Amino acid sequence: MKSFFLKARTGPSFSQFKKLSLKTPDSIYFMGICGTAMASLAVYLKQQGFNILGSDQNIYPPMSETLKQANISVSIYNKNNIKPFIQLIIVGNVISKNHEEMKAVQNLNLPCLSLPEFLEQTLLCKTKNIVVAGTHGKSTSTALISHIGQVSGKIPGFFIGAIPKNFSSSFHSTGSPWFIIEGDEYDTSFFAKKPKFFYYNPFAVLLTGIEFDHGDIYNDLDEITDLFCELIQKLPKTGCLTACSHNKQLEKVIRNSKALVTTYGKTRGDYIIKNRHIKNNKQVFDIHYKRESFSCSISLFGEHNAINALGVFALLHTLGWPVEKILQGLTTFKGVKKRLEFKGELKGAKIYEDFAHHPSAVEACLSALKERYSEKKLIALFEPRSFTSRINVFQKTYIRAFIKADLVFIAKTYDTSKIPEEKRFSSKKLVQDLKQNGKQAHYYNNFKDMKDDLNKKLNENSVVVFMSSGNFGGLLQELEDSTY
Repeated sequence: MKSFFLKARTGPSFSQFKKLSLKTPDSIYFMGICGTAMASLAVYLKQQGFNILGSDQNIYPPMSETLKQANISVSIYNKNNIKPFIQLIIVGNVISKNHEEMKAVQNLNLPCLSLPEFLEQTLLCKTKNIVVAGTHGKSTSTALISHIGQVSGKIPGFFIGAIPKNFSSSFHSTGSPWFIIEGDEYDTSFFAKKPKFFYYNPFAVLLTGIEFDHGDIYNDLDEITDLFCELIQKLPKTGCLTACSHNKQLEKVIRNSKALVTTYGKTRGDYIIKNRHIKNNKQVFDIHYKRESFSCSISLFGEHNAINALGVFALLHTLGWPVEKILQGLTTFKGVKKRLEFKGELKGAKIYEDFAHHPSAVEACLSALKERYSEKKLIALFEPRSFTSRINVFQKTYIRAFIKADLVFIAKTYDTSKIPEEKRFSSKKLVQDLKQNGKQAHYYNNFKDMKDDLNKKLNENSVVVFMSSGNFGGLLQELEDSTY
């Protein structure tokens, strides 16, 4: 029998706490269950013997398939889903205080927690935690450290914000003293307005860089930087911080560390990369540290992935993990889904999918593909769906982000109804600006027209990448079903 002893939120504003004892087969309800982290934890708890229920409004692959395979049924949001027999509600950060299901929770006075609070009380209080934080590269780096831990025999627990190809799930608890977790800077819930990583009790932090993001909750880059400073202050003196040297914001963060600090980067830092190139469909490079040099290879391509691998090597080398196992893990790492993921070929064209929605990620993705397929026509499809891509803070920055693409298809901006008109991102304006800068670019008000035009362009001399935090209204799935 699996059991947890918790302090769960309750009361009129969810600011009061009461002791709660959970044991199998008690019922746990996930509100917003189709998020990657939420679904992964739900599956784990189902496997432990708990009765798992959940709801969402956007139910689509890959997480819908993950939940179905675990025999977890998902309901559309409805106040009638909330039943008195539920012992605990785990609330996703997409849920507002006035959500119909939250009002039902309030009426029944049911206990609830955010996902990070649940992890803090049940798992992360018992383990030595490696937290991977930063604007970009978190999922890939977290999955890579977890894989190297497996290769090295440390068999760590892990929680990854994407689906890792080396494992059957994004969440795993092993009883190992090590736990690897993706440290998201987005806020935890409406009743806990703090970054998720505040709850993760770090022993070591890999910090990949800091840029402005999440414009729905943060005002500027300085505000975000201050939160990373608070994370680093949580490190013990016996722990370590490994930070990318490319980012000026990190200089301020590093000053806050009482733990050991190491840096890494393309040209400067304690660990640097040299001689990066492609060989036998692998990305190969040398890592230099002081007077030592280590030859590495990874199956992922693109400079950004080489930098991700460098950061992981720097952290684990600093922690004293065996070098030969780190290098073995780098070579055998398969990546994560939706991160430059190859989906197949259609009419001879190679099809990729990437989570890129921030302009820096878009630029990195396209640069990687152009480097890998320099002789092919690069077709980029972009759906502005994340909040930051739906506001105009990066309206001009996106122009540079698409510089490596030969042909650009921009979809209509996803729901802007709650964004003031003067702050809305304009897909039409981006297309106009790209054309003025010599790019072939097209705007689409619907995905059918985008699909029809794309089909006309597909041939063996083209490579296509879909970039979004969404699924292009099902268009990508339709094309994937046709690939070989």
